[in-house]
Amino acid sequence: MLSLNLHPLDPPISLNDYAIVFGNPVAERVLDDLKALFHFQDGMYSPRMDAMELCYLEGQRSVVLWLLHSVAAALENPDEVPSETTEPEQPQEGI
Repeated sequence: MLSLNLHPLDPPISLNDYAIVFGNPVAERVLDDLKALFHFQDGMYSPRMDAMELCYLEGQRSVVLWLLHSVAAALENPDEVPSETTEPEQPQEGI
């Protein structure tokens, strides 16, 4: 299983999680909205823009890029993504 364990979460976030959350038509609309809100299509550079403002806006854009990259990677590896009908594993009692 591919993992995006950049932060110490228990259990770690996997590409499967991104595919489950963002792999549907409603999520596509949400991602399209995020792309529009956070300047996905255009570079933000302007000669009159303050450098700190530019960094802030590019930081917002980088979050959208990360989400899109993670969703694309999850959907390119469908064998590793469980179907939505798969029941989550229940912890076994007494272990």
